[in-house]
Amino acid sequence: IAAHILGYVSEVNDVDIENDTYYQIGDYIGKSGIEKAYEPVLRGVKGKRVVLVDVHNREVGSYDNRSEDVRAIPGTSIWSTLDLRIQRYGEELMANKRGSIVAIEPKTGEILCIISSPSYDPNLLVGTARPKNYGVLLNDPKKPLFNRALMASYPPGSTFKLANGLIALQEGIITPSTVYNCGGGGYHIGSHVVHCHNCGGLNIYTAIQRSCNTFFCRAYYNILSNRRKYKNIVEAYTAWLDYMSSMGFAQKYETDLPYELKGSIPTADYFDKKYNHSWNGNTVVSMGIGQGEAAVTPLQMANMLAVIANKGYYIRPHVVRAIGKRDSLNTQYNDKIYSKIESRHFETVMQGMKQVVTSGTGRGAKIDGIEVAGKTGTAQNPHGADHSVFALIAPANDPKIVIFCLVENAGFGATVACPIASLVAEMYLNGEVKRTDLEKRMKEMSFR
Repeated sequence: IAAHILGYVSEVNDVDIENDTYYQIGDYIGKSGIEKAYEPVLRGVKGKRVVLVDVHNREVGSYDNRSEDVRAIPGTSIWSTLDLRIQRYGEELMANKRGSIVAIEPKTGEILCIISSPSYDPNLLVGTARPKNYGVLLNDPKKPLFNRALMASYPPGSTFKLANGLIALQEGIITPSTVYNCGGGGYHIGSHVVHCHNCGGLNIYTAIQRSCNTFFCRAYYNILSNRRKYKNIVEAYTAWLDYMSSMGFAQKYETDLPYELKGSIPTADYFDKKYNHSWNGNTVVSMGIGQGEAAVTPLQMANMLAVIANKGYYIRPHVVRAIGKRDSLNTQYNDKIYSKIESRHFETVMQGMKQVVTSGTGRGAKIDGIEVAGKTGTAQNPHGADHSVFALIAPANDPKIVIFCLVENAGFGATVACPIASLVAEMYLNGEVKRTDLEKRMKEMSFR
């Protein structure tokens, strides 16, 4: 299990030897995952014996009383943050599906599980069969070597509304009592309509609960049209992007996660060039509901949930807890990084997320005895069926786990990603799953 994050080792190549004189032909090196990130820690120090030989190259003794010998030092043990139980369980739930699950302990930034599906068996990349097997995996159209959790950029769908709701609250564009009316089939831009369900008059709580496109399109447009604070669209959009960056989007976390990508949220310069300096909030309004040019990684979405759970900050997500001894904590990743959103606004969004689960689009996430907060999403996919997305925080009153789940081409967030994330949370918090019928159904679902 956890092939993508644990990684594998293979024999060094010419580039490895050129980059580090420690290595010689025949040595092995970490090529991906933790094996790559902690290679200097794991490899130890090579030993050396200098001996005297006779003319027939037979050893006859040590050289210079062993003064040139070097004692070999074993590599150092490391302790991962992964919870073996939910890592294995999550991979079972994602069988015959493409997508990702990322779970984080919000108070520490420790990654509890990080799943990319489909995966591969690392044993295939060991020994003389490695070159052949690597070629087969590399050319597999399902891309089992591709780490979707860290490298895939997806439209976040309606889960992005949580971040936009926070920004609207912080900017004073809305308050918890602000009501926008959703009627006429959705949000209208001339002849174009961003479709919705005629939700009626909604505040931020009920807009999150019902995932109202109209509410969040209006809020996003008003953020970018605030000329009392920003003199033009470029200033307003740049301020919005700064808020997003402060919540961990459009950047790498630069921790122990090799090959991590930063997703893509365009700058104002991009839109200036694309629209020849003639654009406004409605031009890019689809990003208010997590569509359009917005593309993020599952890791970034899970990290945003940690910001919400912590009411304003995150600790950079990482997968190694301790180095050397179990209690030798990895202190390089323990700084709190604060968002630009005041802590008072997070409870408002959290309340809406709780209503999603109690009486909204995410009722399938309910767990007996545990208050769950969540948000469904259906991410439009220009290359096929929509992706099913769900964001979860539990327990809502004292978060111990946040989970982001995305299942490619699986449709509505409520039908697939929601129950999968909920089952993982139940396993983590209770140590067992009682909803065995739901578990069986999710394991048997296939979206190859």
